[in-house]
Amino acid sequence: MKLYLFAILSMCWIFVGCGRTTALPTSSHLPPGLTVPQDATDLKVRREGESAEVDYNLWRAFPSDALLREIDGALAKQGFSKMAMDWLNPTMPSSHSQGWKSFIDGRRRPEVAVHRWLAEWKNASGEVVVYELTYRSSYSALSGSPEVPDNDHLSVAIACVPAARAKAMMSAAKQMTSTP
Repeated sequence: MKLYLFAILSMCWIFVGCGRTTALPTSSHLPPGLTVPQDATDLKVRREGESAEVDYNLWRAFPSDALLREIDGALAKQGFSKMAMDWLNPTMPSSHSQGWKSFIDGRRRPEVAVHRWLAEWKNASGEVVVYELTYRSSYSALSGSPEVPDNDHLSVAIACVPAARAKAMMSAAKQMTSTP
């Protein structure tokens, strides 16, 4: 079941990311409610129709509370509300509810410790904005996973999903979780 939900989310990221990548000089060219801090680096924006994906890097001390407040404030001004549960797996609390999660990414060599904050906002028309904040740290099986990241390098990924696509994805996810 989790594999199916991962596949749906991956398809969303792939589909949204198929547009052309352009570096934008200011956040005024971004979808409404999205703010990119002035000190962001490696800004990438991809658009396809009404969908958009934005990626950038920052240097922020963990847990980036000020940035999370800035993101929430900007989205609230645009009419978005926090989603307490994951939008594609509504039995799982989002980072709005659970905060930061950490795990070991064994797909990379050497393995790395990942601290991730992942949550969504939704507006009255059904549009969904997904924010993923990630720190990657060194990991050693001998020393274990660090409780906090060992650096301040923060990667931010944002997906803006139009209402019709968000509704279709949520419906597909619901069907997959309801089948035995």
